[in-house]
Amino acid sequence: MCHFRPIPLFLVLISCGTQACTQELTPAQKQVVADLKGDLERVRKDIDEAEKQDQRYTGGLIKSLIAVRLELLKTNAALVEQRIHTIEGGTKTTVVVNVIKADPSRAAELAKEIETQREKVTAARAQADRYAGGLALALSETTFETAGNTLAMLEQQYLTAKYGLAIPAPPDDRSDGKATLNRTLPAASSAPTPSASTADCLKIQTFDSSVLSTNDVYTELAWKVDVVNSCAMPFRVRATFKIFDKDDFELDSGSEDVNVPANGIGNARGKILVSPPQKARRMTKQGASLSVR
Repeated sequence: MCHFRPIPLFLVLISCGTQACTQELTPAQKQVVADLKGDLERVRKDIDEAEKQDQRYTGGLIKSLIAVRLELLKTNAALVEQRIHTIEGGTKTTVVVNVIKADPSRAAELAKEIETQREKVTAARAQADRYAGGLALALSETTFETAGNTLAMLEQQYLTAKYGLAIPAPPDDRSDGKATLNRTLPAASSAPTPSASTADCLKIQTFDSSVLSTNDVYTELAWKVDVVNSCAMPFRVRATFKIFDKDDFELDSGSEDVNVPANGIGNARGKILVSPPQKARRMTKQGASLSVR
């Protein structure tokens, strides 16, 4: 089973005196607060829906994907709440949020991308509802959850651009990215990019895999690639996970597009059905690469 690390929230205590930390808001500030509360209500509804879906599973890849989406949504809600408290005053415990310049034009572009992604999520849900069980349902549910994670990431970028919120950067994780396959050795990851500045921004933080099931037809392999962005601008990348034999011959691969927020982490998740079983038994190494979309 793959291991997922949520984006941590950094907390600080702010104490007010005997008087409430309130202030009279200008009409412009009141409008911003109203917009923020509307966004917060929508994110909370998404959290409630994700939590209901999470209760349907006891483990496995789909539950892990839901966990990733929940962490994204909860981070989004915390960021919005923090901005509301910052404007209105009167908060005691807050998420530490760096403020950057809002980008209305980028927010408008992301709003269009969000609408398109919502359509993909709806289509993926309709496709999954066609099946009652089996591999087809599992793959459809995985597609739906992956689409939902992409939507949550786009919404996080939208909130960042619209309100000038900066996502807290997580601590450096120097995991060696070893897989859980038998006799697996880590293969060197690479990140081909079109420019030196992009190469300076993006880096594969970890990659890993786990065998979910094996039968006479195929071996089901779940994989992840975590991409860290050290620059103040978001990227959309394609993460490719590959498996090799002992002679470095590529046996199979899987790719997923993922949005990597400014100063944040993008999490690509996927599955590979390696067939026939003879090929699966030859797996000894793995690797990962990036390309900017």
